[in-house]
Amino acid sequence: MLFHAARRHECSDSLRYELLAAHVDPMLWTPDAVAWSWVKGGEWRELVAPYSTVIRV
Repeated sequence: MLFHAARRHECSDSLRYELLAAHVDPMLWTPDAVAWSWVKGGEWRELVAPYSTVIRV
């Protein structure tokens, strides 16, 4: 999807992105933990609900 969006907005030649391993960028741990908790459900979902916004598409 990123590739298609970059082409659609005509920035695929200048766009640079990297896929980083979690240990390289600790700031990725937070959204991963929130997403995991949301999918896990139950008490975990309740704990992260204040930090989450659900957008139905």
